[in-house]
Amino acid sequence: MSDKPRVTFVVQRYGLDVSGGAEQHCRRVAERLCTYWDIEVATTCSADYMTWQNVFPPGKEEINEVSVLRFPVAEERDMESFVKVSQRIFSESDGAEQEKWMRSQGPYSPELFDYLKQVYTQRDLFVFFSYLYAHTYFGLRAVGPKAALVPMAHDEPPIRLGLYRNVFQNCRYVLYNSPEEKKIVELQFGKLPGEITGIGFDPPSRRQVRALPVPEPYAVYVGRIDHSKGLGDLFHYLSRSKTRLHLALAGENHMDLPQDPQVQYLGYISEEDKYSLLENACFLVQPSRYESLAISLLEAWSVATPVLVNGNSTLLRGQCVRSDGGVFYNSEVDFVEKLNYLLESKARRTRMGLLGQRYVRKTYTWQQVEKKYWKALELIRSANS
Repeated sequence: MSDKPRVTFVVQRYGLDVSGGAEQHCRRVAERLCTYWDIEVATTCSADYMTWQNVFPPGKEEINEVSVLRFPVAEERDMESFVKVSQRIFSESDGAEQEKWMRSQGPYSPELFDYLKQVYTQRDLFVFFSYLYAHTYFGLRAVGPKAALVPMAHDEPPIRLGLYRNVFQNCRYVLYNSPEEKKIVELQFGKLPGEITGIGFDPPSRRQVRALPVPEPYAVYVGRIDHSKGLGDLFHYLSRSKTRLHLALAGENHMDLPQDPQVQYLGYISEEDKYSLLENACFLVQPSRYESLAISLLEAWSVATPVLVNGNSTLLRGQCVRSDGGVFYNSEVDFVEKLNYLLESKARRTRMGLLGQRYVRKTYTWQQVEKKYWKALELIRSANS
């Protein structure tokens, strides 16, 4: 038997074709730390967070040297009815109603929760990714004394629900992504054991940059495409900006896209094409106000591409201020001003991109991340010895 620490990562969905901040974060950390730890990922059979429909077969598979165990979701989610219930829950509800809401929030998988109970004594550490969903709420009940949490928290209505106090109090250690996220959590739940950990970032390997079929000049958005990411406002702002700028979208689409020749949807693209797309872009745009890490910013900065972000996100604004690698906007008028500010000077964009690149190389190193995950492991081992 291996003498490596035995660790289970728990995330709502997992796969090479699944996009999302928590999934990307989990995958990157698991693939890095599997050199030192015996890591398995416990997840669901779902690929779509809108419905939690079971898509992948249950059971075990290997993905990039990481063992992935999938368990079926017992209850699919109807998003239209869920939104209506959520509006009521956020305004007035008691604990029983909130827990019922959590089950419908999903992914609710009793087989996953039973598995965590079964292997509790055999594991040194459980790491849960995203505070928001049912896999964490119910999973922490089973293994909380051995659990660390990567919350991926935003300043959003759910975090103010009383049932989330149980989530943060049931885990032993919190691995934050940013100073802003830590502040948001501590304002709600007080000071908790943990520290700012972030994620390591490997710069893209040297390669030939190839032109993709996107008219220039263009900005790029990379990630999940839906209204919750601020894309509706972005399309509106861009259409009223009266610029020649095109917008390239790459990622998983969950919304109707405008019939606008300036907007081009590329769907899923390879890692190599993604970095070519970023490197040839004038800048990356991130319109979401709910971010805890924004991996796409790190990807853009890694190839010296500046960013334009929604300043209503404290994390995105903080990243821009700390790096000097981009600018932020707070309204439609502000968006147009910052858009023109970036477009009018290639030298300005180059300088911002290089500053962002320096920031990523200095701040997001695997050496720092590994050290902090080891610290969490040793503290939890000690507490359970």
